[in-house]
Amino acid sequence: MKYGDFQELTDHQKSELTEAFPRTNITAVYDKLRNMRSEWAKRLKLDDGEQARLNTVEEVLAMLIYTLEFKNRIGHNIRLKGESIEEVNMDSNIATFLYQGDIVLTEDQATGIEHQNVAPRLKRQAFRNRHYPNTTWGSNVYYFFDKSANPAVKRVFRKAAQFWKDNTCINFIENSTAVNKIRVFVDSGCYSYIGRIGGTQELSLGRGCETECLQSII
Repeated sequence: MKYGDFQELTDHQKSELTEAFPRTNITAVYDKLRNMRSEWAKRLKLDDGEQARLNTVEEVLAMLIYTLEFKNRIGHNIRLKGESIEEVNMDSNIATFLYQGDIVLTEDQATGIEHQNVAPRLKRQAFRNRHYPNTTWGSNVYYFFDKSANPAVKRVFRKAAQFWKDNTCINFIENSTAVNKIRVFVDSGCYSYIGRIGGTQELSLGRGCETECLQSII
């Protein structure tokens, strides 16, 4: 979907987006993303082909997360050569509602990025807003699996979590009763919030994502 509007979605797609992004004002964030993309496209003086690439891959936007990739793919409806996260989300018609193709922004985060008014950057950088450092997880990250999470999703998440535990000072702890926690579930697409937004926040490892990657939520 290219710069689609929320009102142009089917009722099913609207319901799915609203359920997937319960902590986000979808239309407000989408409007901010659309305005930022338009402004950055003007600065970059993109031709039509490059504009389409900006919308789908969004490599030139300032970014907020790291990606851990896995080579053994067993997902469904995936081309033999494999799909990127952005392609999976484009196929699911949700990419234009995400920042850089795989990030769910709160309205406050979208406003902060919009007000930075800086040229797009290639490198992904940590996001700090007026609530920092309360928006970071610290040394412990709590998570739990939704009933929709199948064995493949659980396996790849735990494998990625173990990688972080082995190589950093961050501990991933499975705990469904923690005050601040991540709900790992399966939806149409692969996305997550960035940082700690408080309470229960969502991380989707949908079809094609469960063996592709785990996005960092630190």
